[in-house]
Amino acid sequence: TLNLTQNAASVKVATLTEKSNSNNGYKVTVSSANSGKLKNGNYLFNYLLGYNNQQLNLATPQTQSYPVGAYNVQKDVTISYTGQSADTLVAGDYTDTVTLTIAAN
Repeated sequence: TLNLTQNAASVKVATLTEKSNSNNGYKVTVSSANSGKLKNGNYLFNYLLGYNNQQLNLATPQTQSYPVGAYNVQKDVTISYTGQSADTLVAGDYTDTVTLTIAAN
């Protein structure tokens, strides 16, 4: 649970394990169902997703490429946002679905 009335800077929400046996390396594409916004009905809340120590603006899918394969490389996923006053937020759940896809180069 995240408190949307308080600022959040790189709050860890998950750890992912990457595995790729490609000799030519691999790429990870990160995309958001709501274009990088938490959504509650028609109400939107901006956020940035952190992956591999980089803040990603998910208005469009973001791809990171790696030159060699990886086995059991763990990377944290974080969220950052500017908190909003409670009287500007509509009650309910603010959600987004983020998809990470790994593919060989």
